[in-house]
Amino acid sequence: MIMNTIKCFFAAIAVSTTLSGCSAASRPSAPANEIVTRQPSAVAPGEDIGKSLIGEWTIIKVGTTDIRQDEDMPYINFSPAELRFYAFNGCNIINGDYRVESSTIILSQVLCTQRLCPDISYDGEINYALREGEKIHVSIKDIGNESYMYLSDGTGHKLLTLRRHNMDFLNGEWVVVKIGNETVDDEGVNIFFDISAKKIHGNSGCNYFNGNISMDPATANSINFTNMGVTRMSCPNSDRERKMLVALEQTATAIRGGSDKALLIDRKGKTLLTLKRAPKDDM
Repeated sequence: MIMNTIKCFFAAIAVSTTLSGCSAASRPSAPANEIVTRQPSAVAPGEDIGKSLIGEWTIIKVGTTDIRQDEDMPYINFSPAELRFYAFNGCNIINGDYRVESSTIILSQVLCTQRLCPDISYDGEINYALREGEKIHVSIKDIGNESYMYLSDGTGHKLLTLRRHNMDFLNGEWVVVKIGNETVDDEGVNIFFDISAKKIHGNSGCNYFNGNISMDPATANSINFTNMGVTRMSCPNSDRERKMLVALEQTATAIRGGSDKALLIDRKGKTLLTLKRAPKDDM
């Protein structure tokens, strides 16, 4: 279906006249055994936040209302190379230009589609937060593997809270040192992650495997491995291989386990695989 795209004008009254009917659930939380290996950091006051905006941010809170959905989470994607933003408010697509002034952004040429979504209660508030011409104050903090962005108006009222996954720490080669509580003493059991390409491949100690990486924007530290393929050679350690491949299929989150370690964890918070950063080849 082709939807009309028109110039978006939003006044304060627009917030109170949006359609309702979708209740909010509790804010998603990180696994109980999460290890945070770096202290929260933030963009310093007065620092240009332009470079920190890059990428897709999931909107997890509108005003004081937490957003929790299984799919179609609202988001904002900033493209500094174009000084353009692209957003989804849970119902309609929004895009436009932006410019950065120290720790604020100002939107212009904002356009949006015009679908009606009676089950979405917060789309009008997102539209209001992204209205053009207003200075939006930006604060960004890094906590653990993720970045959080807070958009506020001139009075300090928080409009939107957003989260951006940062799984770049997984990039490269890792050696599997534990499967569950079982120690693995074989450097040939390894995993390679390519987060930007969303690809995974490795060796179980006998067979090669590969697959795709996906992340659930509604879940903190989310990572999933799908469309996994594996070669079919006969292996002396077939039971260990089976446990490793099952662990990859059950992985729901990933966190740092120290300066050179990473943990792959299931939905219940159980550590499935413990990884150690492979030594770099000096050749």
